[in-house]
Amino acid sequence: MTSQRRLLKELHDSSNLPESILYLHPIDESNLYIWNCIIHPENSSNSYYKNGYFQLKIKIPQNYPIDPPIISFLIDKNKIDKNKNFKICTNIPHCNIDFKTGEICLDILKKNIWSPAWTLKSAIQAILILLDNQEPDSPLNVDMANLFRLNDKKAIESIINFYINNT
Repeated sequence: MTSQRRLLKELHDSSNLPESILYLHPIDESNLYIWNCIIHPENSSNSYYKNGYFQLKIKIPQNYPIDPPIISFLIDKNKIDKNKNFKICTNIPHCNIDFKTGEICLDILKKNIWSPAWTLKSAIQAILILLDNQEPDSPLNVDMANLFRLNDKKAIESIINFYINNT
């Protein structure tokens, strides 16, 4: 019951989102434990991902906020929200995002690191920060990690732009 109260509060607070979080709501208001989020890294940033729109799937455990939400990039083209006025990228070349599953390697999303002080909004903001601060030493995408280790900015930018523009 505590998790539902907390989620209702977060739903109410979702009307005050930063520009980079376009949408953060339950998929169905009768089930507060599965949310949908659409992010767009700010155009003013130097982000490699600034031209992309990405959809996140959020599964919330019954013990939330004690346990962290399970957040992943949605890469299944059949499940992408098609009611938006922009194209959602379904491939994310990033050191810390699994290219095939959308799984995110981010410490705060792990049970032993997560704190109940975090909210869904703050977790999404941490994911946005991760987009621009790749950690090649703990990769889920070894190919991108190798490019970052080599500091091959031209290759990195080319690959990211290819997938953002051809998804």
